[in-house]
Amino acid sequence: MPSLARIGGASLAAVLVAAVSVSAEDAALDVASPPTAGPALTLRTAGLDSSVLAADDVFLASAMIEYKQTRPASELQIAVSYGHTGIDYVPDPTPNSRIFSATQPNEVTDDLVGIQSRNHFNLGEQVSWIVAGGAYDGYTDYRSLWLNEYYRQLGERWARYKVGYQPADPWGFNASTGLRWEYAPGKGFLQAEFRYQYDIVAPGYDVNIHYLPFKLIRRRDQLNTFAGRLSLENTIGSRVRTLQELLFASTTDREMRYSLQSSLNWAPADRWTLRLVAGGTQENPDFLAGWVSATLERDWNQTWFVSVFGRCYTDTGQFENALPSFLTGDTAAPPVDTLQTGLGLRWQGRKSSVKVLAGPYFSRYPDPKPGVASFANLYKSRDWYFVQFAFEHQF
Repeated sequence: MPSLARIGGASLAAVLVAAVSVSAEDAALDVASPPTAGPALTLRTAGLDSSVLAADDVFLASAMIEYKQTRPASELQIAVSYGHTGIDYVPDPTPNSRIFSATQPNEVTDDLVGIQSRNHFNLGEQVSWIVAGGAYDGYTDYRSLWLNEYYRQLGERWARYKVGYQPADPWGFNASTGLRWEYAPGKGFLQAEFRYQYDIVAPGYDVNIHYLPFKLIRRRDQLNTFAGRLSLENTIGSRVRTLQELLFASTTDREMRYSLQSSLNWAPADRWTLRLVAGGTQENPDFLAGWVSATLERDWNQTWFVSVFGRCYTDTGQFENALPSFLTGDTAAPPVDTLQTGLGLRWQGRKSSVKVLAGPYFSRYPDPKPGVASFANLYKSRDWYFVQFAFEHQF
């Protein structure tokens, strides 16, 4: 499932490549659990995770098949993913403009395929080595697909003037490595990872209309990202587990981005579990984001689990190179506020489990600035609905 923090926001390829759409409360206290010493057994797990997220003009679907093999001294994971994006492209052209009124409504689709592997190897009783990598091909968010259709139609309409549009072919790969140290056996873990990501993206264009014929000036389509994560995980007594994460990322032509997230799992009673997540992100010159989520789960006989959850997110506007600066005056997409709520049902058997989540998701943008009406149907408030289904079997 695409990130529900900011649907259509800046591409987080590191997440989408793996297509690991684990919800925040599930991932909060699961930082690459390493293999442990013990009997010479091999445990194998296969899983399917699929989801649908839909609004009146956007449809997003994804599916991931994962295989995991755990041995006494190693753990190997591989995931193959597929995603489908469909949009009803409806332009809102600048009034009385011969150039921008050239775009027409259209149905646009794209398919994303990816593969990701993540492996752990014991270097001793308390230290494990993490090695991961993967690749993808396709659009990682619907906003890039929408903008590419906008520029494609402009290029096609004025093709006789060779205005400069080039077909986009987004793809990328990543590699990462790190160490996990169990400094307090069974209770305390410190983990550090470094990641490199290479992306070919659907670029934006500067639109030059100071002279005719006008030109589309293609922006950078190759991005290099260097990122790191430092995490501290602790078990406090028998009912509390915490996770603190510091993340940083440096992407081509961007300032350093820093994120801090804190997670808590608390069992206040024998059959109740409360999961809390809160975090924030900062990037110069003026990007700020914050999010919080809560999940309350009830256990019946360790077989059926019912949960209710809510998440909210806000930011001051993502950076995006796909907006023509002469229209916006800058390259920042509008601020957004989102709210997601839902119900979950999980069945846990001896070797198999099934989980279903469903609920609404709301994204709210401010009214568009004067002069950016061409993107009013992209950055409009939407009411979404999502369903997620997951199945896992151990053999």
